[in-house]
Amino acid sequence: MFEIDPKFTRILVTGPHRSGTTLVSEIIAKRLGFEAVRECDLATPRFDGDTEPDLSLDAVQSFLEDNDGVVLQGATCFKWLSELQREDLATVYVVRDEKEIIRSQVAYRGRRLDKPSEKRATWDRVKSSLVCPIVVDYEALIAEPEFVEDREGWEPRQTEPGY
Repeated sequence: MFEIDPKFTRILVTGPHRSGTTLVSEIIAKRLGFEAVRECDLATPRFDGDTEPDLSLDAVQSFLEDNDGVVLQGATCFKWLSELQREDLATVYVVRDEKEIIRSQVAYRGRRLDKPSEKRATWDRVKSSLVCPIVVDYEALIAEPEFVEDREGWEPRQTEPGY
């Protein structure tokens, strides 16, 4: 699942918010020896204590231009799939049960963050235009021994039951 042509030195992991993009990013980065980067690290706070800083297309494009050997976790980046395409970018879409995603969104943020079925329909329409589209099934991934045995460095919100 993660044997990617070496020409792909940048990987974007996207999908609905709370679908497992962070977890999938961490696993891919570890397997490939890449650096895992979260989109929130590229966002700019709008005010002191901002819990949902602003992420811009320019910031993401600059990051991808300046860095290789990276796996960028980017649920928010989904809306820019076309603009972000490069010859060295593989795009991973995380599939997870829609009810689980929505339950996790509400548990984590107190509200629904997006519409998973709409994102999936959009992915199905645009994937043929992407340089290297890959689909990862969240449930299959977390069943792998690596997930169960090695959670070092992962925040509790990615691994605690209920999220």
